[in-house]
Amino acid sequence: PAAAGPPPAKSGGGSDWTAVELERRRLAEGFRGGFHEGATVALQGLGVEELNGKLGQLVSWNSQSLRWQVELEGGEGCKALRPANLVPQDSDGPAQKRAKVV
Repeated sequence: PAAAGPPPAKSGGGSDWTAVELERRRLAEGFRGGFHEGATVALQGLGVEELNGKLGQLVSWNSQSLRWQVELEGGEGCKALRPANLVPQDSDGPAQKRAKVV
């Protein structure tokens, strides 16, 4: 019986893992693009319907999970959310953010 095909070629020294990791990091920066720590965002497209439309503040970016830590308004805690579920609300930058805090 014929084999299903040759086994995948392996390069030595873990370079496959290195290439995958570099690509993951490149993608992570792309996902992060357009957002910055401290920005106000609206939540959308979440499975938990009551969270959709709520506002939160970006706390930090996790490049491993490709998610932002978002502190929800009203003391509802912090959630790890994908950029696809976040809509930036700071059109004027930090000045608008400061105005909301006061």
